[in-house]
Amino acid sequence: MASYVAAPSYAASLARTSTEEKSVVSSTGAQADARDLPVLDAADRGDHVEVPIHDLQMPYEHWMPWTAERPGHNAYPSTKSSIRERPDSIADAEIPEGWMMHIHPNGSIYYEKKDDKITSNFDLRRTAQEHDYFVKKLKTSRAYDYRQDHWWVNLTRRDGETGFIWIDHTTMSASTLNQDPSDFKRDMDRDDIVSRLERHGRYWTYVQGHPNHFGDLPNSAYREAYDALSWCYADRLLFKHTNATFSKEDSKDLLEMLDRMQKERGPSPLRNWFIASTLRAIVSDRQGTHYGQHDAPKYRQREADDMIGTFEDLAWPMKLLYYGLGIALFLGIPHTYFRRIQDVDRTRFNDGVNAMRWKAFLRSLWSDSNLLATVLISATVAFLAIPGLEDNSRMLGLFSVLLAIGSVLVGMFFVWNHQPRAESSADVGLNYFLQAKHLTDSSVPLAFILSVPVVLLLWSFLCFITAILIFAFHGAQQRLDGSFAQFSKATSPGTLAMFSLVLACAFFAWLFMWRGLYLDNVLMLGQPSLTSLVHS
Repeated sequence: MASYVAAPSYAASLARTSTEEKSVVSSTGAQADARDLPVLDAADRGDHVEVPIHDLQMPYEHWMPWTAERPGHNAYPSTKSSIRERPDSIADAEIPEGWMMHIHPNGSIYYEKKDDKITSNFDLRRTAQEHDYFVKKLKTSRAYDYRQDHWWVNLTRRDGETGFIWIDHTTMSASTLNQDPSDFKRDMDRDDIVSRLERHGRYWTYVQGHPNHFGDLPNSAYREAYDALSWCYADRLLFKHTNATFSKEDSKDLLEMLDRMQKERGPSPLRNWFIASTLRAIVSDRQGTHYGQHDAPKYRQREADDMIGTFEDLAWPMKLLYYGLGIALFLGIPHTYFRRIQDVDRTRFNDGVNAMRWKAFLRSLWSDSNLLATVLISATVAFLAIPGLEDNSRMLGLFSVLLAIGSVLVGMFFVWNHQPRAESSADVGLNYFLQAKHLTDSSVPLAFILSVPVVLLLWSFLCFITAILIFAFHGAQQRLDGSFAQFSKATSPGTLAMFSLVLACAFFAWLFMWRGLYLDNVLMLGQPSLTSLVHS
């Protein structure tokens, strides 16, 4: 029988042993050996086994359960492990004289030389000599003499090229990489909306990565961000379709954060970063939708259209694949996926990929096909178990099961492949469609691939329905004595009549949808049709 130490006896034993330990240490002048440590009395132990004090287990401190868990959002290997590389120590960093290191809110580092109005993205602790040489070369260059005194310069590396970018905080403008100062001056003198958005976009990109060293952004930047977010929220609230940058929920959250940050006093790198990140997204979308230009309403309307009308031009091989194989073997299903892809991927007329359309596109893929396929498998297996099933019906039933299983397997593979992208950005969607078109320069192959689960499911349904019809004409029912007899004469006509009725209802429903929702868009908007195939 197991024994345990009660709480009062345990506490009393600890009190006694603590006193005895002190006497042992004080009398000998050294720590006692483990075998010399006092033990609990038999009355306190409840048995006759002597247990040294250092082997006792302290009760779990239940009021501090979080001490066993790592803080933060991510879990990392132990800092004592040799697998994890020791991070750079800020305290041990050797920064060249005259430079100051700034830590971005996201943890990255950049450097500032205030006397020369220079910022740098390079690690000065590792490339100090090369960096000093580059700075001296820049300061002695002719371009440096033509700059304005209030300009800053940022040393950076983009697309494999090292260079500098001029920064003007007063006009919230930034130059291109290695742009001549005189050209940058002329660009700032141009007051057209396209040039202004380009300069502002580069400036907000710079501030987003370097928010620490220049104090606070002017109040006009806050007002611009507030007005833009307010318009996004109101436009989403008032109109069903809009080309606003942020959703209604995101706009509301961003406005609340902006309002709280603006109430804080004193310089705030976090506030600078937040405003710059917001305005960079706004400016980028304004460039894409031709903000401030005469054709801006056309871009807004085109972004609002659910059924887009300008489809990509198909080469002859793609037309044969789209209309030939797509109708004969794939039952026209790739046409639906092609329209979905064209609705999301609008790079053919420089509209890009919208994040919300991209997420909706991923959510709509194979949402019901896997469930229907599993139900069809159960129904077909039950059909195959009917006594008296003739060979043709059995063969078609087996085909139906195999096709449904193929639909489930391919659908699950596609779900596993696309599910990690469900909450991804528009950049991920853009790269997805570009990769799908890099061999054929067309979205038709992607439409065929995505339609495979639904096509297999439809062929499985057709095999199952055909097996039932054949069984209705040639099947037999089992009698009580075990023999088989043909169905009555009314079974075949009744089954055929019911099937014809269902087929007619499905045809008229399809015809209504075609004429009411799809054909009008084909005629008005010019989607590729059989007529265009003949005349092209």
